[in-house]
Amino acid sequence: MSEQSRTAGGGSTPGGGPGAGRHPEASAAGGAAAGPQKDSADAGTAPAAAPGQDATPGRTPDPQDAADGPLPASEWEPAPGSGAPQPGWYADPAPAAGATPEPERKPDAAGPVRWKRWLLAGIPAVLILAAIAGIVFSLRGGTSSAQTTDSSPVSSSPGPDGVIAEDVSPFDFKAGDCFVDFEAVTRNATVVSCSTPHAAQIIGTFSYQPSDTFPGKDALNVKAEEVCSAVKLNQDAQKHKALRTTYGMPSEGTWQEGDRRIDCFVIADGGNKLTGSLIGK
Repeated sequence: MSEQSRTAGGGSTPGGGPGAGRHPEASAAGGAAAGPQKDSADAGTAPAAAPGQDATPGRTPDPQDAADGPLPASEWEPAPGSGAPQPGWYADPAPAAGATPEPERKPDAAGPVRWKRWLLAGIPAVLILAAIAGIVFSLRGGTSSAQTTDSSPVSSSPGPDGVIAEDVSPFDFKAGDCFVDFEAVTRNATVVSCSTPHAAQIIGTFSYQPSDTFPGKDALNVKAEEVCSAVKLNQDAQKHKALRTTYGMPSEGTWQEGDRRIDCFVIADGGNKLTGSLIGK
């Protein structure tokens, strides 16, 4: 998935500054988390492309790009992306000598799994004992009318540190989620309560139909800007000068794997400086 960004106040992020991104053809974005991840790309300044050539190193021109036609003028500041860059986009820098490029992120064959860290402290002990009794009763061959009754959902309340879910796949991000130590839209992230200091928030999503054919990179960029620009931020967003918006979208390769999502993010440069949701009413 490729990605594009701008400053929330209309300012620009320097070409040498950190970029941001999400889905498999996106690249690295603000946040400071470390740890093993599947995909990322460091931001860099794209070299000038020769006529008819793709500006991203290591990629061949896509005939679909010419068919889609040029994009309209955009207020979004370009961010790193490995799709066909528009004029002024940052491109993925060439890998260092001897370095092994990271593989493209793809949805899991069995579908995305969102691992959550649930707290049991709020569950009354009597419910736990009742559950154990039910298991014992079942093992003894008994039957119970309670088996046909839906169980209560497990609480997803954040822990004392504000963490709701760890190692969450980008394919499982939900609109409104806030992320601590956010690193890139292509990487797994830790979801926290938005009242906990965090570095990024997903402010909107859009999904194409499973039966839709790949619309081309230019059409995806246009749709992403349409979707993300429609999301209004609240007044708290104006308090943060180093605030950028960015979106992630499918690449042609991940589209074939079932990726249909466009995600819109707000990212704070400099780490976990956000408190509270930035989504307007």
